[in-house]
Amino acid sequence: MKSYSFYQFLKTKTGEKSDKGLFSTQAVNDPQFPIFSTDYDEISDYLEKTPYDGVSLDTYDTLFEEYKNWLNY
Repeated sequence: MKSYSFYQFLKTKTGEKSDKGLFSTQAVNDPQFPIFSTDYDEISDYLEKTPYDGVSLDTYDTLFEEYKNWLNY
């Protein structure tokens, strides 16, 4: 099992032409994003206080599920 933060996973998604790519790009460029976190609730709380333009929290939920699967491969 890999040991990477959610931020590190997002870096693999930047540049995609999708909501996931838009979310990832905004998060990677956000200097306040919790870059070392692997905790769903910690990141979710941050995103609720600091929403990204044009991207819903559903996109975060989808990406976090992909992140959990990615850690296993």
